[in-house]
Amino acid sequence: KMVNMRRGGFHCAAVTFDATSPTVTLNQAAGQSDPTNAGPIPLPTVFSETVTGFAAADVSLAGSTAGGPLVVGVSGGGTTYTVSVTGMSSTGTVVASIPAAAALDAVGNPASASVGGSSGGTVENVLRSSFPPWVPRKNKS
Repeated sequence: KMVNMRRGGFHCAAVTFDATSPTVTLNQAAGQSDPTNAGPIPLPTVFSETVTGFAAADVSLAGSTAGGPLVVGVSGGGTTYTVSVTGMSSTGTVVASIPAAAALDAVGNPASASVGGSSGGTVENVLRSSFPPWVPRKNKS
C-alpha cells in the first residue's frame, strides 16, 4: 500500500511490507461421525487470510491406511475451503494434511503447513467396513 505525503515541498512514500505467511487449519467437520462407514469425509479448511492456488493436489493423504483409490476434492475460496475425501473401500484411517506452500497470499507469501485435529497437523478418521446384515441359513435336515 502506498501513501503519498507532502511535507514542506518533499514527497514521501510509505510502503507496507508483508512477509507473513498465511496459516491454515484443517479440522474434522462438526457432526462428522468418527469412526464412519460412509464418505465423503468433509474437512473444513480455514486460512488466516485470502489465498489462491489451493487445489486437491495440494492435500496429502500420507499415512492413510484405508483401502481404495482415495480421492481428494476441494471446494470454496478466499479463506474458507472444504477438503473432501472419498474412495475408501476398506477399514483404515484417513489422514489428511496440507504441506507448506500449498497456497499463496496476495503478495506471494507461501502458506505454512496445516495445523489442526488431534494429531497436530493431520485430521484422522477411521473408516469401518460396511457389511450387509447377517442372514441365517436354513439347515437341510
